[in-house]
Amino acid sequence: KNCRFLRDPEFITGYDALLRQEPGTKTRWRAHVSQWAGFHASKLEGDFVETGVNKAAFSASVMKYARFGELEDKTFYLFDTYCGLVEDLVDPSELAAFKNRYVDSYEMVVRSFAHYSNVKVIRGVVPQSLHTVDIEKVAYLSIDMNCAAPERATLEYFWPKMTSERYRDWE
Repeated sequence: KNCRFLRDPEFITGYDALLRQEPGTKTRWRAHVSQWAGFHASKLEGDFVETGVNKAAFSASVMKYARFGELEDKTFYLFDTYCGLVEDLVDPSELAAFKNRYVDSYEMVVRSFAHYSNVKVIRGVVPQSLHTVDIEKVAYLSIDMNCAAPERATLEYFWPKMTSERYRDWE
């Protein structure tokens, strides 16, 4: 594993944005991978979507790293209940692992991204809330809801909307 990114000023700035959303998080590698994916997705046609946002720590990191505020042709959609899992949608084993883990984070997330004109915070149950906005094409999709049924429904909903364009610098 190469960890040079830990000294990269752009990574550090993005990771600091993550820590402002969720202090004490120790997920540098995941932040790095998310930043990398967000940066490359910013070069593709389509919007950004994250489901299972919670406090939007990874969203903040990706936005900062990819300079999302400067991307006038893209919108970042943040989907969550912002208060935890919906018991009717989860297997009992999933619920047991996350039962008392969540606080209502909606207002905090709205305040955190109020300075972005191209960020939409959508509160609701996934997958039902996915139909409340018109998203034609997706370049970046992050799914992390800690329960299989809504994650699968999200993937099935957005798969046909994923951009088929290739990032030219990868070739």
